[in-house]
Amino acid sequence: MKINKFFALLTSVAILAPTLAFGATLKVGEEVSVKNPVADNLYAAGSNVSIDSAVSGDLFTAGGNVVISQNVSDDINAVGGSISVLGSSGSDTRIVGGNVLISSNVGGELVALGGSINISSGTSVTGDLVSAGGLIAVNGNVGGNAKIVGGAININGHIKGNVIVKANEKITIGENAVIDGDLEYSAPSAESLKIEEGAVISGKTSFTEISAPSKVDTQKAKSFFFAVIGIFTIYKLFALIITALILFLLFKEFSNSVSKNATQNPLRLIGKGFVALIIIPAASILLFITILGIPLGLLTLLSYILLLLISCIYSSVIFGAWASQLVYKSSAATVTWKNIIVGAILLAIVVIIPFIGWIIGFLIFLLSLGTIADLIQKKLWSER
Repeated sequence: MKINKFFALLTSVAILAPTLAFGATLKVGEEVSVKNPVADNLYAAGSNVSIDSAVSGDLFTAGGNVVISQNVSDDINAVGGSISVLGSSGSDTRIVGGNVLISSNVGGELVALGGSINISSGTSVTGDLVSAGGLIAVNGNVGGNAKIVGGAININGHIKGNVIVKANEKITIGENAVIDGDLEYSAPSAESLKIEEGAVISGKTSFTEISAPSKVDTQKAKSFFFAVIGIFTIYKLFALIITALILFLLFKEFSNSVSKNATQNPLRLIGKGFVALIIIPAASILLFITILGIPLGLLTLLSYILLLLISCIYSSVIFGAWASQLVYKSSAATVTWKNIIVGAILLAIVVIIPFIGWIIGFLIFLLSLGTIADLIQKKLWSER
């Protein structure tokens, strides 16, 4: 069928192009511990991830508990529940987590987003600091500017540039704090800022009041917000179910292959999906550098978008097949129109569970992405 060949061509470009442009080491499992030096980029994902050896490239990691104890020569990119960065980075560091600890030098810019963020004393950030979270403590030094948004913010280090702070609760400038530039802060009142004795602010200090909405307005805003979100969610769910059913009717054999293969080695396929998610767009950008590579770069980018859309749809297919297999205790995860509908509804409910819902949804998406990529690669190799 022509549509099958066209789909296979687009997806194969998206999968194979990055492997020609990059060298990388992949580590995926329940418990991931990297104890040997890595000479290129490292991709690590698992429940518990420990980087105990130097990485001579970029680090991309995701997990429930992530500890980076050794140095990374280029960028550090980490997503997880609890993240501790104890080794230095040669370039930028980007962290998204529940509890975040930065306790070593950053060679470039530091971006940290999380519930609780602690930049410990003795830490040095060469570039700018951008941080957003609930509780934020900046006890280290920042060579550039700092932009911080949070609930309660404590600054007790040396910041050489300007500082822009927005807090819903309070801002504390500690006794060891030194700000060479200006301090601009936004808070419910000017009294939200506390400057302890010994703190030094060389530039000017300016204040912007954050207006607190009335209780009535807040309740109306919340009601309107949830109504809009509810309508959008129902529409999105309906569209997802219809699209998944159409794909199932058109590609029954492919749909069953996706659900079957996803159950055989899920950890490996999640890792493959994680690698594809990161590497493919980077590879397409590199291809744009040369004139000859522009057409292939465009094709890779289009293939990547198509692959993400198909993977989102098949996340519900996989989840529904799994649920059916568990309930009926069958040996194989088969796809029917019933478990597609059930899978879409169950997955929509799961992803709104606080804290862990989005993680489960993201892992199912990576599994879908990795499974589809793996199937097409096998198909291409078998037809060589």
